[in-house]
Order: sequence, then C-alpha cells, then structure tokens
Amino acid sequence: MSAAYRDGIDLVQHIKAKAKVTRAPTYGAEVEFATQELEASLIRGENVVCSIYDRNYERFGEAFARGDRKPLRPGSSAPGAQADC
Repeated sequence: MSAAYRDGIDLVQHIKAKAKVTRAPTYGAEVEFATQELEASLIRGENVVCSIYDRNYERFGEAFARGDRKPLRPGSSAPGAQADC
C-alpha cells in the first residue's frame, strides 16, 4: 500500500518538473504551494500507513502479514504477503 504513496509522490514531482521546464503559464505560487502540500500529505500518509502496519505486525505477527490469503482480484498476490513498509 505504501507503494501507492510513493507512486503519487513521484507523479507530483514529475508534474512539477515538467511544468517548470515548459514554463507553463498557469504554474505560479499557488500551484507550487498546492503541489508542495500534496507532496507533504503523501509523505505523511505513507508514514502513517507504515506505522500502523508495524504496530499491527508487532501485535499479531506473521498472521497479520499473511492476511487472509485471498487475492484481492484475479492474478493479484495475497494481501499482506509482502509489506511495502
């Protein structure tokens, strides 16, 4: 799950870099502030998710890490099989 946060951070950084290179006319102080806030929120979110995972792993052990062993959708791995944190 934390990989989703990292992907989001990468996407925001890519958008910021592209906007600066192309000198997009809509890229100003307000957009810079908004993207910084979004990036900070994604970083906080990843830290919160990892913290909760670690706490629950300490409490429940490998059973928590394995999850219920049912794939979320066909072709996906079992939830919790490998932690991103």
